[in-house]
Formats: sequence, C-alpha cells, structure tokens
Amino acid sequence: MPPSRTKLPLHPELLRLREKPRMEAAMRQLGGAADTSAFAGTVVRLRRGGDAPQTGVALYADAREVDVWLEGSRVRRVRADEVEALPLGEAPGLDAVAAEVTVFASLSNGDAVRWQGDDGVAHLGTLFEKCRYGGLVAAPDGRVLAVGFRRLWPAPDDLD
Repeated sequence: MPPSRTKLPLHPELLRLREKPRMEAAMRQLGGAADTSAFAGTVVRLRRGGDAPQTGVALYADAREVDVWLEGSRVRRVRADEVEALPLGEAPGLDAVAAEVTVFASLSNGDAVRWQGDDGVAHLGTLFEKCRYGGLVAAPDGRVLAVGFRRLWPAPDDLD
C-alpha cells in the first residue's frame, strides 16, 4: 500500500498569491483598463532624444503619454511631447493598422463584438472591459478571453 499523503496548510500569503485572478494579468498585458481617445489611429512619428525617428500608430493617448504601436507589434509608451501626428498618406505601410485601431476605438464596454480566435475562426461575444490594446470579451459559453485590438471588431448588425 502506498503511503498516504498529508496536505500541509499554506501560509495565508502564499494562498493569496496562488489565487490571484488571471483576468488582472490579462488586463495588464492589454495595457490596463482605458477608454480610447480621439487621437487613437493617428499615424505618428516618435522624436526621442538621440534616437532615430520611428513611425507608428497611436493606440492610446492622454495629456501626458501616448502608447504607440510600432512595426513588429511592439508598443512603446512615450511622453506626449515626443510624438507628432503625420499627414494622411505619409506612412502608407501603416494605413491598415491605423484603420484597425480606428475600428477598435469605436468600441465601448457592453458592445456586441466579433473576434478572431487562434484557430482563425470568427466568434461572437460581448466586450466587457476595454483596455488600451484590446479587451476582455465574454463568450456565449461563459469564457472570458483577452483579445488584442487587431482581432476585435463590432459584431455585424444583421445578426438575429
């Protein structure tokens, strides 16, 4: 007969760490809860000290800082005075991303959304927490998923 195992009690601090909600981690990964500003979707140039200028798309902005999507799906947070808006057509390679950000910016908490899963299939759900770079989506089966802005769109109006 194998020896019986005894479960030892865990220190309350360890218990708290084990039970930390994964939703909080997902929200942090998506930049934290935030509504999108009118500046979202603007193609911008970063002007930072001695660095060569970089071009990207503003994902989020407030009076102090701007989160900029850069080539390779990297996001850089910079001071608001370190970016300048570029005229339309100045960076044609970023037009598609700018359009995706603009569509994402139009979404609000509670909206019916369509999202693309890792399997490439479109699914329906409800946006219940909009973040800087995406959102938490409630699927009809009760799952909650973290979805990036490039895979999240308004649900079609003609669904019954």
